[in-house]
This record gives sequence, structure tokens and C-alpha cells, in this order.
Amino acid sequence: LVFYCKAGKDRTGLVAALSLHCCGVSDADIISDYHRSNGVTQSALGGGRIERGAAIDKSRFRGAPEEVMVHVLKYIRRRFGSMDDYLDSIDFDEAKRRQLAAALCD
Repeated sequence: LVFYCKAGKDRTGLVAALSLHCCGVSDADIISDYHRSNGVTQSALGGGRIERGAAIDKSRFRGAPEEVMVHVLKYIRRRFGSMDDYLDSIDFDEAKRRQLAAALCD
């Protein structure tokens, strides 16, 4: 499985976390994997301007601190009950999760 993001976090970090979850990876290892992007200094924000033209503080989007993924995982469980319940809610059911795990982990 190959997917790419300039900084390797945010949406890409969530896709990686969910994929790792499907493979049975522990939360601690998911968090550690996310944190590997922490040293990336490039931002995926292009020129640092949003559509309305207002400048944004790109430093808020740098790094991948562990606590961000800790909060993401907690939020998903609080909002949906479990990671699997979240995946079910986006139509990524158990059969699809098994198929992904087989493709990635076997």
C-alpha cells in the first residue's frame, strides 16, 4: 500500500493509523509510527495562504507530536465507540478490513 503526503501526517496519518489498526497493531505502535513524521520540516500547505488570502501560521502544522494521535484515537472511540465502529460507519466493514489486513500483513 502506497500513499503520499508532503508531510506524512494529518489525513495521511489517519489513513496510516486506520490501516495499522486493521492489521492488529497496538495503539502504542500506531502512535509511535505517527510520531516518526515529527522531524519533517516541510509543510503540505503550499505557499502558506488560504483561499481568502489571509496568511496562516504554518508552524502550527509542523511536527507530529504523539499527543495528537493519542487524542485522535480517543476521539474516535468516544464518538463512535471503537475504531471498528468508526470504520463500519464509513462503509469499511469487517470483510474489507480483513481483506486489507491480508494484503498488508500476510
